[in-house]
Amino acid sequence: MNTKALERQLKLKSGVSVKGKIKFFSKEKGFGFVVADNGTEHFLGVREVVGADLPNNGDLVEFESRNGKKGPYAAKLKIIKSSENSERRDDRVVCPSCQKKVFPKLIHDRGAFGDPKPRKSLCPLCGATVKDFSGCFIATSVYGDFDAPEVLFYRHYRDNVLKTNFLGRVLIKLYYQVSPSIVVLLEKSPRISHMVKKQLDKAVRKESL
Repeated sequence: MNTKALERQLKLKSGVSVKGKIKFFSKEKGFGFVVADNGTEHFLGVREVVGADLPNNGDLVEFESRNGKKGPYAAKLKIIKSSENSERRDDRVVCPSCQKKVFPKLIHDRGAFGDPKPRKSLCPLCGATVKDFSGCFIATSVYGDFDAPEVLFYRHYRDNVLKTNFLGRVLIKLYYQVSPSIVVLLEKSPRISHMVKKQLDKAVRKESL
């Protein structure tokens, strides 16, 4: 581990107070993610929110940066400035190719039962790929949405914990090799899919409560 990585880890463990912005928060699910000013993404559970008001996407916040088993998480979070006073929300995204704000066009594949599955989204202006949905196969299949709160949770764990060590990177590689065939099984058996979802839900609740 290099010096900068070690310093970063020590800071996370010390519970240093930092500022950032809410990337996503589900009031229904009770968890979300906040990005610190240094770019580090933190998991946020509802119990770590100080005060009666829950955060909204885009709120400016202050919190203690800590390091847990599932990666960085925000503790004792306080809302500094609400995003309600900002400009009207713009749901367009910036195309990585032409750099223009667009509403991407979804491209679907057919699932095991002929139901449409999003594969990627394209820029309607230049045709470049805006987002590839082929990454989190199992979680996306179980929850039916690439951007579901639970899928974001497991993606956060992958990027902030598994990718940071050799064994984790090996597990990710193995996962990508076997998960497509598992997804086919889940699509053919709603019962098994429901059982997998219950286990995934349990892990998310354990972190958020």
